[in-house]
Amino acid sequence: MLGQNGAGKTTTINLFLGLIKPTSGEVLVNGIPVTPNHNKTTKMIAYIPEVVQLYGNLSGIDNLNFFSRLAGFKYSKTDLSNLLSKAGLQETVHQNKLSS
Repeated sequence: MLGQNGAGKTTTINLFLGLIKPTSGEVLVNGIPVTPNHNKTTKMIAYIPEVVQLYGNLSGIDNLNFFSRLAGFKYSKTDLSNLLSKAGLQETVHQNKLSS
């Protein structure tokens, strides 16, 4: 979506995700009302923010597990590991510390 600041882009996304309820009218995803069918409609949409924020204190697999559960999915550790592998990502990250 494109639009000026204050045009309602974020509000529209939040309505589609069921994070807020409309004050009038209804929000449809593939012809299905979001409000009474939140679990069904959220599985039909995806949202990728412009800037992805991951939790630095969590591993890759822990971040994936956390965000998957927020979306209503529950995967085994093996499934999460396989998903990361398919995407070419590591389960853990080893940070190199600069010596002074």
